[in-house]
This record gives sequence, C-alpha cells and structure tokens, in this order.
Amino acid sequence: MDCCDVGSVATPEAVIKDCPSCGERGRLVKPITLISLLPGGPPAPAERYRFCGTVGCDVAWFSQDTGHVVSTSQVPLRIGQKESAPDRALCYCFGYTAADMTTDVARTGTSGIPDVITEHCRRGEDRCPETNPQGACCLGNVRAALEDALANNLETLSCACG
Repeated sequence: MDCCDVGSVATPEAVIKDCPSCGERGRLVKPITLISLLPGGPPAPAERYRFCGTVGCDVAWFSQDTGHVVSTSQVPLRIGQKESAPDRALCYCFGYTAADMTTDVARTGTSGIPDVITEHCRRGEDRCPETNPQGACCLGNVRAALEDALANNLETLSCACG
C-alpha cells in the first residue's frame, strides 16, 4: 500500500526533542534567543530550536525539525549552564556568577542574589529570552547554585572544625 492508497495515513516526521550529541532532552527556545545571541541569527531561521544544557556537551542548540546543530564554539559568549567553572554565568541579565554566589555564602552564610534577581524580574527589568542561552529565566539555575554553595560551605566548615 503506498501513500495514495485509500486508508493510508501520511505521518509527519518526528519532532527531535533530544540532543543529537548527548541524548538529553532539550528545552525549546524562542527565535529571539538565537537572533540575539548568534551573529547573523539562527542558521535556519524557519526551524525551531532547543537548548542543550548538558555540562560538557558541545551542542548549544539543535533544530527540533531537522536536528541541525549550533555548537558552543559558534556562540560568542560562554554558556554557564554547560560549565562547572567558578566564574560561569548564572544570571545573564544582571551579571551574577557562581563565584558571586560562593563569595556571598562564604561571607554571610546565605545569599540574597536570588531575591535581588526576583525583584528585578518583578519590575520587568529582565530580558531572559534575549540574554540567556536557555531562553528562559535563570532563577532555577541560581537556586541550584545557592544549594551547591550552601552545601560546599557546610562541608568546608565541618572540615575546618573537625
């Protein structure tokens, strides 16, 4: 039975949701993210792209339509979600890094950075789709970094005292 036979149903191509390099699920981003962060914009503007946030994976975005890949080397900024370096970006809108979080926790035992970012966002000062490679708010990443910094700070304190 071919596609013209009665009763046959043409099936659309599958949407590619997983990174073609590491296999992790990608987060759908708006076109403005690639337009803002890539010189010349997305290589295939009509396609829909997903962000791969896996640390160490060389794919920044991939097309969910064709699997076309934009590698991290093609992106003119460091992608903090893909790094573990202390100076990696946590918040692209307001310039906070993981080192800022670690310093704040070491100095005060906690951090007000998530609250500061939240307040900026409430005032409408954020531009996450244009500045953040994941195309969305960073607060989940910031809160995870705070948990890591708090855990590391407790570990450091227990080692120093024990």
